Amino acid sequence: MYGTVIFLFVLSTIQYLTSKTLNTSDIFGHLTLLLTNGLLISIIEGTNYSIDKQHVYYRSSFLRGKIPINKITKLEVGKTMWVGYRPATSRNGIVVHYGKYRKIYFSPRSNEKFVEILSKINEDLIVE
Repeated sequence: MYGTVIFLFVLSTIQYLTSKTLNTSDIFGHLTLLLTNGLLISIIEGTNYSIDKQHVYYRSSFLRGKIPINKITKLEVGKTMWVGYRPATSRNGIVVHYGKYRKIYFSPRSNEKFVEILSKINEDLIVE
């Protein structure tokens, strides 16, 4: 993701420096690239998870929420969920099954630590 941010920044800078005049479409293009970079940076830097005794809290840019730990039924460790709700920034994370049919994908810094903390709180948790 950082590579994409750098590429878009360099592309925008080169186009800005080489153009003789700036028209409306050039300004619109630069603003679009700037907003895209801002969104990517907010996803990269703003994705985090926290756990207390009752909930797992997640945040990824503008996506935020919490899941009751007692509703979590299963953790699939080392998996990647390609479709669905993914407040995550990497592959080989954890697919969290909760409720009756709901699931969400997390990519914590350490899968083992995340599973260890959740397993201590919810002893009925199935870990695959």
